[in-house]
Amino acid sequence: MDDDLLAWLTPDGEGTPEVLLYALRPRDRQDLRAPDASGWPDGTTIRHVVLADDDWTFAVDLFEVRLPARIDLAALRPLVRGALDDLAAQGPAVAWAMLDGVFGDVSALFNEWHTAGTYAVAWPGEPARLELSGAGRAGADWARTLARASERIDRELPSVRAASAD
Repeated sequence: MDDDLLAWLTPDGEGTPEVLLYALRPRDRQDLRAPDASGWPDGTTIRHVVLADDDWTFAVDLFEVRLPARIDLAALRPLVRGALDDLAAQGPAVAWAMLDGVFGDVSALFNEWHTAGTYAVAWPGEPARLELSGAGRAGADWARTLARASERIDRELPSVRAASAD
């Protein structure tokens, strides 16, 4: 992945950035609320979609955060961190930020392809971790961080892996 994360967050390299935030939770738990957008630039919009298959016992809340204008990476970092910390405080197994086009389904969350396209992750009780550089996302430290996220999913929502085997 290119080191220019903002280029990856801007569809087709034009327009304004879009941050995609995901959270994995038990399906019988209430939908998560959108993260607090009060610190985001005026005009930021958040669209919430719940992804769930009929036979899943879990759901993925997707929050599409559309910024009204370009933003620099230094300004984006605390916004993404705050949004993921807000989502994690609501109790999902894991919350993360991923580039558009990387998430296909839950069958291989945080595999090598997902590792390169996942730039932030959080879970309850610990602060969000961000890796905004392409080189960092390709490194062993980031792979270990996402392996911890996968272990958490396996422990809290084992049905995710069972669904993957189907």
